[in-house]
Amino acid sequence: MKEVSKSPNKISNMFNEIANVYDRNNDIISLGLHRIVKKFAIEEFNPNYNEIVVDLCCGTGDICGYLLKYVKSNNIIGVDFSSEMLNIARHKYPSLKFIQADISDVPQETSRVDKITICFGLRNVENRDKVIAEMHRILKPDGEILHIDFGNKNCFSKIFDLIVLLLIKLFRKNAESYEYLIHSKSQFPVPKELIEEFKKANFELKKCKNFIFGVVSMQIYKKI
Repeated sequence: MKEVSKSPNKISNMFNEIANVYDRNNDIISLGLHRIVKKFAIEEFNPNYNEIVVDLCCGTGDICGYLLKYVKSNNIIGVDFSSEMLNIARHKYPSLKFIQADISDVPQETSRVDKITICFGLRNVENRDKVIAEMHRILKPDGEILHIDFGNKNCFSKIFDLIVLLLIKLFRKNAESYEYLIHSKSQFPVPKELIEEFKKANFELKKCKNFIFGVVSMQIYKKI
């Protein structure tokens, strides 16, 4: 399969274009299951009230919203490079801090952050190794990452792709964006491969769980 372009300008423009329908379309594509997965993953992550938590590729702020149950609002920071997605996030969660930035160059001091969340975002970056290294830089010693994205490429994953292809007809205006979703998903490493990438970057796997018959995977890593 042809490699999809993940240049920052292209990806940020794509998300700017779909920002107003992003939440609605995610609910349709996943039948609302993405919300259940995210809530359960945050419960597993269990951040502490006074910890500093940065949500990378925060989009419209869903994960930041779930974090509010566990972490005081002053300690939650959302980072994304899509201005339109951030506008929605700020409207949904006006008490939280959102920063427009490329996650390969996060405006945070070294060893400053207790925990990082990155959900359905690492798949979209141009240089995954650089982003993983940047997460390692800003985390405190023993700091942790919660990562969620598509998982194993099995028959259920193929069924998901077929559903998205059918729904593209409903999303005619944004068809290219959802075709990109399928291509980027197919080229993203399966959990076993991704775990090895994190290990090479000096992270230790603490926990790995699969959801929706393995279509989605969650991993928790610790900085070492």
